[in-house]
Amino acid sequence: MNIDISSLKLPDSAFWNTGDDHDPMSDPIPAKYLTSHFGVLADGPASVSIAQHSALPLFVYFLGSFRQTATRNFPHAAHLVAVDPVLNKIRIASLIERKEGFSPGSPSFPASAQPEGYAVTFQRTDVRGRLHLPWAPGRVISQVIMLDMESNRVETKLIAGTSDFVDPEKERFLAQERAKQDPPAPFPSRQLDAAAAGDPPPAIPEQPGIALSAPRVAVFDGAKPLPLSGSFRLPVFPEELVKPAHGEVNRARHLIQADGATPFAACLAINLVVSASGEETPYTFTLHLPVKSVIDAGGTPSASGTFAIDLRSLPQFPVKDQTLVIRAYAKDWASPAATIGVIARPAK
Repeated sequence: MNIDISSLKLPDSAFWNTGDDHDPMSDPIPAKYLTSHFGVLADGPASVSIAQHSALPLFVYFLGSFRQTATRNFPHAAHLVAVDPVLNKIRIASLIERKEGFSPGSPSFPASAQPEGYAVTFQRTDVRGRLHLPWAPGRVISQVIMLDMESNRVETKLIAGTSDFVDPEKERFLAQERAKQDPPAPFPSRQLDAAAAGDPPPAIPEQPGIALSAPRVAVFDGAKPLPLSGSFRLPVFPEELVKPAHGEVNRARHLIQADGATPFAACLAINLVVSASGEETPYTFTLHLPVKSVIDAGGTPSASGTFAIDLRSLPQFPVKDQTLVIRAYAKDWASPAATIGVIARPAK
């Protein structure tokens, strides 16, 4: 369920004025959703002055009936994901410091032993501290995930002081530096053909965004690929544009199309986060996807396309009996999760 909490957000001052005795039941989110939502919701400040504060607080609420919430080990099994949409970088860590001997499994109290009624578990965390964020002007989009559950995404602007002053000459210099960079080589180096990918990739989004598609249950015996397909429509950053004049770099990085002479137009980065039911920590991978053309979308370079990869080609990808939940993040956008129940069998 995708919930828009914009009308329920606490004022920015609330995140600094609460003490250890904060009562989450006084917050608007649990007041509205306590009896109607089973899952994780989050709230955080819209802006933070990095000159005045040294932390980026996030309030996280785990809501549901006693019997529902007893099936999940919140907050110990939850993870914090933060995206820098300006640099298209992603960071992930456990929501709280893990205790020694932690297991990702459910708590030992069965749901049947729980009383009737509803509960909210409240957790305050510092996004900067948990993820070692660079404390510099920019934007951060935070989200909490717990295997197949995910919170809403909370965007926070980090400002240098009490104003949004921008030095145009500094910004122009940084833009020029980014424009000089060459994209890395495509990764994975090979994609699946239509027969190996199975189902066709999802339709390309009409608006900027990402979509994923994967078999809901996959039997893996070491022979067949473990396919993940996707589609995207995204703005193209200067460092993602292939520079036709850099022929030697393009050839070395395999940024040349099949004719052996024409360079790709761009190579876009999309970050994957893979949560596994039998693993404590999600895996992260960055795909670099070549595209043949870039268009001008209202003054911003933009590209769209599809991809199909064998998840086994990703380094140390966990292929064993478990359930995988895969999410994609790029710039300001995130995909809905794709879930794969993997059944691993010995190779014949």
